[in-house]
Formats: sequence, structure tokens, C-alpha cells
Amino acid sequence: MKTECKGKIVLIEAENSLSLPLETGQVVEITAPAASLFKQAVTSLMPPVMGFSIGYILTRFFFPGAGEGIAALAGIILLFTAAFIVFAATRKKSGVKIFTVTKILD
Repeated sequence: MKTECKGKIVLIEAENSLSLPLETGQVVEITAPAASLFKQAVTSLMPPVMGFSIGYILTRFFFPGAGEGIAALAGIILLFTAAFIVFAATRKKSGVKIFTVTKILD
């Protein structure tokens, strides 16, 4: 067991597709498919990056006299706005279990 995990209680819902005899409080190994992790990463990172790009480009287009700093500031504002929207939208539980229990460790 890794030492940084000792003493911390983390509740994660995982699918028991192997029908292992699990009890509450057992230490188990879980895995997640790489495709679902990639999808989550793209879903959470792309909107803020696109928000920054769109904010920067629109500021330069509609306010050509605005300097680089103003355009960057507008991009940063849209970046944080998009990040907040993604956080608020994904905060709800989807009911889909992406983790799978692979073995019992203790």
C-alpha cells in the first residue's frame, strides 16, 4: 500500500464485474479504461482553452485598438467562466461507474 493513502478515507463507486466477495472497508484495487479517462480530460480541458481563444480573438476583432493585455484579460475571463460552467455541469453524479474492482488487496 502506498504511504500517502494511509489514513485517508476516499469513497469511490466502482463496478464489481468479477463478483468478488467485497465487504465495506476493504482495500481494493480499481482500474478505469483509458478511453473514459481521455474523454473526461478532453471534456474538462477543452471548454476553458476554447473560451480563452474565443475571448482573445473576439476582443481583437471587435476592439482592434485594444492592446494585447486587454485581449488576454478577456480571454482569461472567458477561460474561468468556461471552467466554472464545466465544473458546475459535471458536479452532478452521472450514475455511470467508470471504475472496476480488479482485486482485493487485504
